[in-house]
Formats: sequence, structure tokens, C-alpha cells
Amino acid sequence: MLVLFLEKFLICRIWKRSFPYETWQNHLSEDERNFLTQFLPTGLDTEEVVEALLAGDNFHFGNPLLRWGAALCSGNLHPDVVLCQEQHLKADKKAFYSKLQDYHIDMITYLQKLKDTWESSKDPEKEILQKIWRRSRSNADKQNFPLRYRV
Repeated sequence: MLVLFLEKFLICRIWKRSFPYETWQNHLSEDERNFLTQFLPTGLDTEEVVEALLAGDNFHFGNPLLRWGAALCSGNLHPDVVLCQEQHLKADKKAFYSKLQDYHIDMITYLQKLKDTWESSKDPEKEILQKIWRRSRSNADKQNFPLRYRV
């Protein structure tokens, strides 16, 4: 914990020394500043945002520049780590869509059974109501009598 704090502190100090706001103003061309400001949020005064960012000020959830520096120092931005994270995301996405497809297949199967039942019955409304009544009654019996008292 102390090591992480020291790393963040050193990154902040190094960043402030190596790229202060004066460097932004005096050593970057207007084209370079315009290119870099396209990555900032819109609707805010860009000069104020740049000055606060380069000064290391805390934004809503911390300074993104300091977080980036900490991630860089801790190795979270190493190509192997990034590749592993991307592979995990792809695997999770594939598993999610597989489960979603299984759910849809089950839903279609259930709806087809309902359709077949409806088409094969003589009086569909009456038969479905009887099945619902039986099902709700059996559920009520299960709730009223614990498992050890059932026969």
C-alpha cells in the first residue's frame, strides 16, 4: 500500500516537472494543442481542463493522468497483460451470448409446445384453465406441508 502511494506520488512529481502547463502553452504549436484537446470532454473550457489536468488536480474520481501513470508503472499496460484482458473479455462475451442463445432456444421450444397444446385441444381455454388450477393447487399444497410430512 505504501509502495503504491509512493509510486503515485513520484509519478505526479515527475509529471508536473516534465510537462507543466507552461510547456503546453509555450512549446506546443496551435495544431498540436488542437489535436490533443479533441480527446478532452466537450462542453467545458478546454484551457481550464488542461490546466487542471496538468496541475494534477483531482477530478470527479481522481486525475485520469495519474491513474494512467500508476497503471503504467504497475504493469497493467504491458502488452501481455492487455492481451490477456482482451482474451478474458472475448471469452466472457462468448459465454454470455451462448447462454443468451440457449435461453432463446428454450423459450422458442416452450412457445412451440404451448402452440401445439393449443392446436391439439378441443376446448383450449378450458383445458389451460384446468392445468393452471391444478398447478396452483399443487404449489399451494407444497407450501402448506413441509417435505417430511408429504406422502
